[in-house]
Amino acid sequence: MAKARIPFGGHGNVKINPTGQTGLWLATTSWRHPDTGKVSIARKHVDTDYAPAATRQIELHIEELIGRRVDVQLDKSSSVRMLVDAWTEQILDNPQQNNFAVQTVPRYRASAKVLVALRGDKRLDEIGPGDLMKMLSALNSRHHSSARNLRVVTKHIFKWAFMEEITATDYSMFEIQLRDPTPKERPKAIAEDKIGVFFQAFDDYVARQKPGPKSSRQVQQARDVCDIAFGLGGLRIDEAAAIFAEDIEDHGEKGLRVFVNRGVKYQEPTGDRRIPDGRKKAVYDSPGFFFVEGHTKPHSRRWIWADEVSTETLRRLVSENSNGLLLRVEGSGGDGRPLNLNNIRRTLRAVVGGTEFEAFFTPHTLRRTAGTHIAREFGIAAAADTLGHASTATTVAHYIEREDEAPDMRTSLSRLRTKR
Repeated sequence: MAKARIPFGGHGNVKINPTGQTGLWLATTSWRHPDTGKVSIARKHVDTDYAPAATRQIELHIEELIGRRVDVQLDKSSSVRMLVDAWTEQILDNPQQNNFAVQTVPRYRASAKVLVALRGDKRLDEIGPGDLMKMLSALNSRHHSSARNLRVVTKHIFKWAFMEEITATDYSMFEIQLRDPTPKERPKAIAEDKIGVFFQAFDDYVARQKPGPKSSRQVQQARDVCDIAFGLGGLRIDEAAAIFAEDIEDHGEKGLRVFVNRGVKYQEPTGDRRIPDGRKKAVYDSPGFFFVEGHTKPHSRRWIWADEVSTETLRRLVSENSNGLLLRVEGSGGDGRPLNLNNIRRTLRAVVGGTEFEAFFTPHTLRRTAGTHIAREFGIAAAADTLGHASTATTVAHYIEREDEAPDMRTSLSRLRTKR
């Protein structure tokens, strides 16, 4: 069979081979010049082994070789300011060349200006990982979030410089740890006498809203997720939203026993990113979506008895959806699409807004509340097992609220004094 002829201006199959460096591959293909018809080999370092994305990167490289793209001439003697300007023009300001979320572009632009202010006059051959680490550490001591943003942008810029063969070393491969100099707050749980007040906030929120099926449905879904998450010993909201009817054992008057073994995950969008005319939001060839994925770690898969409230909620959902996923997008049918967790989080922020829980509540607060209560009633090990932790150290550090008052040990200590 004759080998397929490469069309003018086209290319052949793209081969993607590892380079030995983490996060870096070499894409190779044959291409034909659109004017002369000459066949050449194109090689390009790419940051993914996903074929469509790698193919797009080498196609852009071929366009540079043909001369269709304006290329800024940079080398190791160029200044950091020139590199940042080139990256901003070719990558940051060009939605076709990046996969940045729209809301992150202004933040990246501000961080790029900080990099220019701190190291703009330095030549690229004077910059090394040690100098970058010193720059970030100095900024971190004054403003942790700014240092974190600058670290991300610095990695993007120097990775691009390496892939464009402007620099000989990929400085983005050097890990720079930035610890928050401010002490972290201890996990905060809802007080035991305030749990009822929290769930009452859902009814109060509905009463304040304009009547309508959409708003009430979203609030009910968020309420169901919270009822299940808290009533099953502090599930994550992605676990509470991923329970199937087949995961539930009904033991009659004894209650329900639930097998927690899945979670709702998010698949990032892939393919080319573009902003259609007249729209502010970018679209992708393959948009992102939520899906249900099984737990892979043994300690994350566990059987849990449901409390009375969550038992009622689960039985109602099973009666509505006797097969498949209990909480799903309305109208998806069968084993339909799971809930959009971003909508759940948005609804929860609205529900607690203006209440005493607004200052500290996150979806993990219910998990910490249940963990704290279980630890005090049944011990740290029981809390770790219920929460699905492999180690009690994780439970103690992040999920157990420390009590302000130490236990009363007077009798025990006095008894020690009497022993001879």
